[in-house]
Amino acid sequence: MQRSALATNGRNLPIGSFDFRPGVVYQDVWPYDELSARGQIAGPQPCFYGPLSPYQLRTVGDLARHDRLLTPTTQALMWLSPGDSGIVDAERLRCAILESLFGGSIGVLFWSDRYWDSESLLGLSQAVRAAKAAENTIADGKPSMAVRAVSDARVLAMETPDEIAALVADYERELGNGVELMVTVPWPAKVIEAESAREISRLEAGTSKVTVPPGSHRSAVLVIRRASDR
Repeated sequence: MQRSALATNGRNLPIGSFDFRPGVVYQDVWPYDELSARGQIAGPQPCFYGPLSPYQLRTVGDLARHDRLLTPTTQALMWLSPGDSGIVDAERLRCAILESLFGGSIGVLFWSDRYWDSESLLGLSQAVRAAKAAENTIADGKPSMAVRAVSDARVLAMETPDEIAALVADYERELGNGVELMVTVPWPAKVIEAESAREISRLEAGTSKVTVPPGSHRSAVLVIRRASDR
């Protein structure tokens, strides 16, 4: 009944609930795994509220990645709040949204508009711009270990047969000196910095070093795409 009532243009709206997660019986009442097996919910909805310090930004992505590893496809919707824990600047919100998506969430939900302002809208728009070039890999891909940081910088990646999309972050140093990565690909590839659409490297099949140049943000989105012209 609920699916027929929510069907729109032949497609069902995703049905879920706040903090429903694989392997958890929410508030000792609602068993996620049973509801999911019966097709009564579409996927996990992990949540994180906080002022989004560097540690907390990493926690957002870790929550998303944990649930993605326990689901067959990218299904989760992450709950965030840019306001109820105090005012959050655009950069931190941008980073939190990207952590959610590259951790393996299909989208983001926001709880409360209490402190939404121009900073929130700026952070949201910047995150959308950064993720747009990688949206199909986020939605259709699987978690990837093909990109690793040489230093202690943070990497979250998703991959499809022809593309790898990676979030590279250094929240403490804000990518001030750039970040060195080791990238392993089965085909020749081009590496594109998503927000500028600038090609920063060409790779042969195998493992290569790639340097992410310093930028104006605390994280960068790379799209590593099979090269068709080599």
